[in-house]
Amino acid sequence: SFGAQTYVILKPGEIICVYSEQNRRQLAHLDVNTGTLAPVDTPFTDIGSISLSGQILTFTGASPTGFAAIVNLNLQDGSITPVKRSCEVSLDSGYLSVPEAIEFPTADGDVAHGLYYPPANKDFAAPTAERPPLIVILHGGPTGSTDTTLSLARQFWTSRGFALFDVNYRGSTGYGREYRNKLNGRWGIVDVEDTVHGARFLVEKGLADPARLAIRGGSAGGYTVLAALTFTDTFRAG
Repeated sequence: SFGAQTYVILKPGEIICVYSEQNRRQLAHLDVNTGTLAPVDTPFTDIGSISLSGQILTFTGASPTGFAAIVNLNLQDGSITPVKRSCEVSLDSGYLSVPEAIEFPTADGDVAHGLYYPPANKDFAAPTAERPPLIVILHGGPTGSTDTTLSLARQFWTSRGFALFDVNYRGSTGYGREYRNKLNGRWGIVDVEDTVHGARFLVEKGLADPARLAIRGGSAGGYTVLAALTFTDTFRAG
């Protein structure tokens, strides 16, 4: 996910900031005096590192179908000009899986969040009754979060018949202070609960094969993987 500068002062009492909603990091005008937040329309779902020079706002932007890039936004006419793309690879949209934001019930009467990527490959179709194998992915942090930036690592799996579920378990950034604080003193517990409940939710919805569930993660997410494999029998591999 993008970090660094998340707001700039446009004029006294008015700033342009990055805010997060439903796992989308977007731009907005914030009137400090009234508290009014007015979204700024862009094609990006993951924005960060913003800076301002006159009426030109420069930031990093990405989306599920576009690699991260440095872009200029003209605040007067709304035009967007790419400055530098992180990757120049051209991809056929028929091989791209676009994620769906999922909210699912979990332990303690709570809800948790994640991004579901269905299999996508224009050259192949699964049998009608077939449900895809699922790889559940855990971010690091542990209070970090996943993002919606186009990733070849994700598309490798989805283009080969796997579904992915990028979990923003309780404790993840982007859903408010109360949600983030639910991990306090309970790391290795609530994240595991959300991982298991998320996988089972997708199985119940017919979006994953219960006999072919795998889990992966690095850093803090790797700990969650080990805990899930040790204390539950939900996953076949990690």
